[in-house]
Amino acid sequence: MIYFKFIYLFTIVYSAIRNVEGMNERPIIGVLTQEQDPPDNGSYIPASYIKAVESAGARAVPIFIDKPEEYYRDMVMSLNGIVYPGGDVNLTATTGFARAAKIIFELATELNEKGDNYPILGVCQGMQILAVFTNNDKDLLRACPGMENKALPIRFKPGYRRSSLYGTSSRKDTVILSKMNSTANHHDWCITEKNLTAFGLDKYWRVLSVNHDGAGEEFVSSMQAYKYPFVGVQFHPEKVEYEWSITQNNPHYPDAIKANRLFYDWLVMEARRNDHQFNDTLKETKSLIYNYQPVFTGDASNFSQTYIFS
Repeated sequence: MIYFKFIYLFTIVYSAIRNVEGMNERPIIGVLTQEQDPPDNGSYIPASYIKAVESAGARAVPIFIDKPEEYYRDMVMSLNGIVYPGGDVNLTATTGFARAAKIIFELATELNEKGDNYPILGVCQGMQILAVFTNNDKDLLRACPGMENKALPIRFKPGYRRSSLYGTSSRKDTVILSKMNSTANHHDWCITEKNLTAFGLDKYWRVLSVNHDGAGEEFVSSMQAYKYPFVGVQFHPEKVEYEWSITQNNPHYPDAIKANRLFYDWLVMEARRNDHQFNDTLKETKSLIYNYQPVFTGDASNFSQTYIFS
């Protein structure tokens, strides 16, 4: 009798996850934490990443650094997609962020190789670390002067609509992204097509758009893996809607906000294509970001709100 009750409950839960079109209706996205700057200990997530995930129709779970490998395997198998956030971590050192991101990247690659659609969205630092991982953990970045606090249009490369990232985007959104100062740039380092080609990574990454830095040199502003649902954007889509520091030149006009939703919408739509879930409801409930409270940090940093973890 207990066995049949279990089967009945599992059927109900699975049916709730899958709708009639076969899409996951309850996606959960993991957002990787990273080290706080010394002398502070612990880790953090800017709340804007959580809000962006939620506004795209998913729930969010923080993924903590400095955990055993089995923890990351469990998280990947319980979640439907991953965000690597921006920040200022040494990407080639054995930091907690870099180690966790690498384990997750390898697990996600394995899943996709098996036909299990598992997306990763890398933002700024997150895009850079994706490139480093595909370059056998070797640095391929160059200095990118004049890109701290710049709102820019992006220049699409031929064939950009063949990507899943931009393939279903509206004409209006792509016009806003390419003609208006609509993307929020806050980076000191960048990736170039020249370096991708030099290291043989042009066969792994399709460059979708480029920009020019303060010295007039070209850099990659968005890219997607040919084979996997891995996307990197050098700019910060979440800042456009959710970061309000008066010291930052983040565009907040309605068309820019709508166009920048495209990136987290892509992530969540790709995440809906897999069936991963927590193996029990209590564990899921305790893992969600709802168990933590963001604090106001807008008076002391460029993040309006931040989740801080001990």
